Amino acid sequence: FYAALLWPGHDLDVSMPILASNEAILEPIANIQKWSNFAINKQMAARQFATLGDMFIKCNTKLNQAGEVTAVYQSFLDPTYVSEIETDERGFLTYLRMDIPQYEEDIHGMEKETVYTEVWDKASQSWRIWTHEKGLDEDLEKLGTPTKSGTFEESFGGDYIPIVYQEFRKDGNGRCSGAFVPALDKIDEINSKATRLAQLLFRHGKADKMLVSDLTDSSGRPLPPPKIDSLVSADNTVVIQGEKFYKLPSGYRIEHLIAQLDYESHLAAIQGDLDELQQDLPELAYNRIAEASDLSGRALRYMLEAAVSRLLEARGNGEAAFVRANEMCLSIGQFNNLWNIGTFESGAFNHAFKPRPVLTPDKKEMAETAVAWSGAGATNFIETAKYVGIPEETAVLMARSDLEMDIPGGEPR
Repeated sequence: FYAALLWPGHDLDVSMPILASNEAILEPIANIQKWSNFAINKQMAARQFATLGDMFIKCNTKLNQAGEVTAVYQSFLDPTYVSEIETDERGFLTYLRMDIPQYEEDIHGMEKETVYTEVWDKASQSWRIWTHEKGLDEDLEKLGTPTKSGTFEESFGGDYIPIVYQEFRKDGNGRCSGAFVPALDKIDEINSKATRLAQLLFRHGKADKMLVSDLTDSSGRPLPPPKIDSLVSADNTVVIQGEKFYKLPSGYRIEHLIAQLDYESHLAAIQGDLDELQQDLPELAYNRIAEASDLSGRALRYMLEAAVSRLLEARGNGEAAFVRANEMCLSIGQFNNLWNIGTFESGAFNHAFKPRPVLTPDKKEMAETAVAWSGAGATNFIETAKYVGIPEETAVLMARSDLEMDIPGGEPR
């Protein structure tokens, strides 16, 4: 749901159009997005954002052989490896540490694990990097001299950590509060019921058949069971037209041990829990509704209203992070003379993303709405059509008197 609808599509002018009073920043932002392969990587960020509950956007520079900065780009850090953060009252990072395990072969061809540790500290205005074999989350004092280090001023001319941190949902629970976290208890309950049902159906993976016989000896006593060893040999099966059959001892038959329980009621209980879970996670309705082909766009939006509201909250949080990351990259590019577009302090870097619908607009519904408004007294049909989302070129065609159209409840316009 979130991967499909947060920032869909590769055309960023359509999926994430930018509004800026200073149009000079639009080309640099487009370059930053191109250098970042943003059209592709934003989809990975959408999945991690909704699943893990955190998003970290790091601003990086690309150097040529002479050590000169030739590009500024953004990368998305895997929240799994961000081991420690501190933020100020605004939620901006003041300290970050990440530990990334790496695997490589030694001179003997044996695999060994090393750890890449990177620390950013606003208080000391410094960054440090270690590559070591001391394990994850080792005390920094025990890591020795950093492999690389530097200061903020020397590196990018700022006094901030060039990494943006954003929570998926501000709920006061801190990090890692993804889309499904509030419903984990119910999810576990459904999983346990489904697991138990599978155990009953398949007898915990044990034998589910038995040999049964009603034969008795001359005294009326039941005959002893046949030797099991003789039944597992290859001679006790026969293949007829590709199907395998058991060759049973005379007088025996196979019966199943699966209990004749009311499995339908068990399934109904699981389905009831799923329906209740959907009240907590309305996003689950997306796949179910997608199967319905007879629903109008208006009906779909109504049924997904709760899910769309949650998505818009996540979109707003994520795009606030993208704006901050863009502003950082613009500042870093300005510091390295990649462009001359003003300063952050003057407000020259201010921008936002245009509002746009979450669900694909229903063209027929838009046309009917425009016609209804026009018939209700709206004086300019073209402006009315544009207001409900119809492109201007289409609105002009619709308004032509010589264009034959079916307008519900009215004559062709």
